[in-house]
Amino acid sequence: GPRAAETSLLGQFKLHNSENWVALENKHIKVGVDLRRGGSITYISPAGEDTNILANPIAYPLQLHMTSGPTGFDTPDGRCSVGGAKEGPYEVVQSGNEHGDQPALLWHELEEQDWAPVGRELRSSVGALVWACDNVAAPFTLNQTVTLEDDAPVVWVTQRLVNNDKMDISYGPFKQKVPEMFPGADFNSFWTYSGTAPFTSAPAQEYQMDFTEQRGPGDVHSPEHWAAMTNETLYGLGIYHPDVYNFNADIKTGGVFGAHPKAGYMAALKGMDFRNKAAVELKYALMVGTVDQIRTFAYEQQRRRLTVTPRSRLFPENVARIKRDVAERKNPELRTQQL
Repeated sequence: GPRAAETSLLGQFKLHNSENWVALENKHIKVGVDLRRGGSITYISPAGEDTNILANPIAYPLQLHMTSGPTGFDTPDGRCSVGGAKEGPYEVVQSGNEHGDQPALLWHELEEQDWAPVGRELRSSVGALVWACDNVAAPFTLNQTVTLEDDAPVVWVTQRLVNNDKMDISYGPFKQKVPEMFPGADFNSFWTYSGTAPFTSAPAQEYQMDFTEQRGPGDVHSPEHWAAMTNETLYGLGIYHPDVYNFNADIKTGGVFGAHPKAGYMAALKGMDFRNKAAVELKYALMVGTVDQIRTFAYEQQRRRLTVTPRSRLFPENVARIKRDVAERKNPELRTQQL
């Protein structure tokens, strides 16, 4: 992530052209992307402010976190062992590995704004590392596009994780974090809608994050595909992920956070075994705003998803989506069957 002197983004016009770090900004939101760390997002704030919502991006950026089997593995030269055989699962984390190694940046392109020398869209491609190992490459390539909306506090993230060594074996579905993020301790309320009547403006649910007991609500069903971590004014960081029906909210503590010993945790969950897929494709939106603003955005996106032209109705992906939405309306229990 950016050094402490960089986190204010006061030097953003210089930083966006730096070799390692890119700033994207419109009139509503500022976003920082670290190219040294797999293109993970290390800064988010409203435009005009210099306080990073992410608690400690140096330790934990906003990133993709994928898990699979086998549990317990190593390389012939022992680079996946720490004091003996490694007992953890096979993980690929966007920002690198637990030893601090950085994934290889293959290429990147920045599209600048017309009105100012700051970025509007960043496209990048990076290699991947096995999380638990000492600089061991994973057979994956992450192609990513980060795009600001023109006139909204919204950034869209499109990711395609390409599997260069697809396995025929399946280790079963795992809860993939697509993505995970760590808001600061001031953002101590988790919000979503977890009822059985989505997109009807039924009341959203608030879950308090207990920093004293270091406990959050855990997995929460979210049939409206959105969630937010907010402060006491109900303002904070939100995510809309149309292919996700569950989020996880928790507390993260420990000395690794330095000046921020406690942080919230929010992850969009999607069940799959990514190692036996040719590619995993994701598209989600991040935004700053109030709970009502974040939920309103999700409702607008849902209306767009259900509004298609007669010709586009014939596209296979739209046919499948429309059938799924109709089935879920008739039988709300179908939503709870999706991770």
